[in-house]
Amino acid sequence: MGTRCKVFISYSHEDEKLKDSKVKIGVGYPRAFLSRFLGTIQAHGISKEEIFFDDGALVTEKEWRAAINSALSDCWLLIFLVSPESIQSDFCMKEELPRALRRGVPIITVLLRPSIDWHLVEVHNPLSGRSIKLGEFHSGGLPKDGGNARPVSTWEKEEDAWAKTCADIRDFIKGAGFRPPADVQHDPVHVDAANARSHEASPEPRPEWPRGESAFLDAYLARLIDCFSDQVFRSRLSGLFEHPDHRLPSGVNRALQVDPAKVGESVCKALLQIVNELSRSLQARIIVLPHADCAVVRDCLKAAFGAAARMCLNPTVLDTKGLVSPGDAAACHRLPASEIAGATLAVRSEPHKWWKRPDRIGGAALEDERAIPITVEPGDTQSAGKLLAAALYEATFPKVFHPKAASSSDMDDEAIGRLRGEAEVDALLGAARYFVLPPDHDGALTPELEAWVIKQLSTGVLVRQAGGGTPPLFRYSETTLFALIGRALAILDQPEWNPS
Repeated sequence: MGTRCKVFISYSHEDEKLKDSKVKIGVGYPRAFLSRFLGTIQAHGISKEEIFFDDGALVTEKEWRAAINSALSDCWLLIFLVSPESIQSDFCMKEELPRALRRGVPIITVLLRPSIDWHLVEVHNPLSGRSIKLGEFHSGGLPKDGGNARPVSTWEKEEDAWAKTCADIRDFIKGAGFRPPADVQHDPVHVDAANARSHEASPEPRPEWPRGESAFLDAYLARLIDCFSDQVFRSRLSGLFEHPDHRLPSGVNRALQVDPAKVGESVCKALLQIVNELSRSLQARIIVLPHADCAVVRDCLKAAFGAAARMCLNPTVLDTKGLVSPGDAAACHRLPASEIAGATLAVRSEPHKWWKRPDRIGGAALEDERAIPITVEPGDTQSAGKLLAAALYEATFPKVFHPKAASSSDMDDEAIGRLRGEAEVDALLGAARYFVLPPDHDGALTPELEAWVIKQLSTGVLVRQAGGGTPPLFRYSETTLFALIGRALAILDQPEWNPS
């Protein structure tokens, strides 16, 4: 990465007193690790002076604490040498590790000797207020043997254990995913010329949208930025950002620099690439996120897809349909949309909250869980309205409480009034349901029936249209868009995103 890395090595002096290294006679595992690590890392431009290892040379308590404090305030990476002794060290566990976490310093654990359930030992994270298990730090523990962490002392050849450990740490430091804490990056004393050039990078570019579309696109660009504002992205996934001051990942930044008509498509594709790469890094344990942080990242990425998907809509068509401000549950609209998720995307301000992957093969790639697909047979308004009310009743109230599905004959004034109340409350909470009719039933939705639904049910009716003479609602293939988002949701549901 062309930068200098200041490394803090945290360990227990009790481990050094054992002097049990077989590759460096007369010293313990901590000093043996230091020797091998220096030999590996100096070949990549990191000097011995940039690695802090408390060798006990500082005789006074005042000097020792000052040196520790200075190194912890300056380091870009902390390596914790794990043993039963270091886990029991209050100084390691309650001072050194929490201070590194407070600054957002990446932490790598190296397992020296067996310690039962060491990976479950928790460290308080002052930044989030939560605790993080040792096994959740980068790589989940080194050295790796067959994909699992195995203590150095149990390797047949100690040299192999150090070689594997140092190579893995080197790859992490030199990799694109490694970023030092923001407070160090802004300090020019600690960066070389290559890193200094990155500080001169222009701030996040601001797209210039055409005047007629700027309000629409700006609204969802602002939502997109909010999706990446959570501290977990800055402290654990800083490698996504090209520059500390950028508000969006570098891939999304680049995706915005296209023709406005292609912005939604471009950003959705960039987000899918981010999700895919993060998933691979989690699988390989290049990145290790605790359960709570995985949940935060998952939710933020889904919200980002929601904002980007709305950028795929054509604001001119939305304007002619009266849909510039989504979320009006008591309005009926005929949309030039072919998918149910596409039909409801235009009327949901946060569509990602209602998306679901279908249970059956061969259907739409993505569905809206609160959209009610229904057909209405031609007939008088009262009969057709009660058919719609019965469908809404069945969808609104769980069958566990109503084993027998409601029928149109059950829809008296009291039941319809209850539905209206529930629909109004849902709309208030942004969770409104919608009827979605196929295009060939357009004629069944008479003006009288529309008025009845609005007045009696406070629920919207969306009539899907295949296009034809109507202007397309989407600027990007609707089918491909939802296939793309469906694939992203499938990746986010994988085990690596849901650690136990």
